[in-house]
Amino acid sequence: MTEEEITPPDLPPKEPTEPVTQTPKVEAPVEPPAEPKPNTLIEDANLAAKRMEDATAALKIENERAEALKVETTLGGEADAGTGQAEEKPEDYAKKVMENDVEKE
Repeated sequence: MTEEEITPPDLPPKEPTEPVTQTPKVEAPVEPPAEPKPNTLIEDANLAAKRMEDATAALKIENERAEALKVETTLGGEADAGTGQAEEKPEDYAKKVMENDVEKE
């Protein structure tokens, strides 16, 4: 199939075109980077206040978590379950009495 067979009849046949060449790039003048605008005293104070508010919110969350953990451990109590209390033998008790090392209840 040739190009003429593919083009519809109402369009004129394509004419050969010249190869496209790249045009030289024109660079815009480079401007030195603008120096950052110095912050005013009020802007610095606002930034510091924002940081303090963020830190306060984070500490509040951490304190609530620590408080809940403390309540849980306090209410949990302590138990001797599973520790196995060793009974005192009569010989050991007699030895303590003789050394006056008996604890009074």
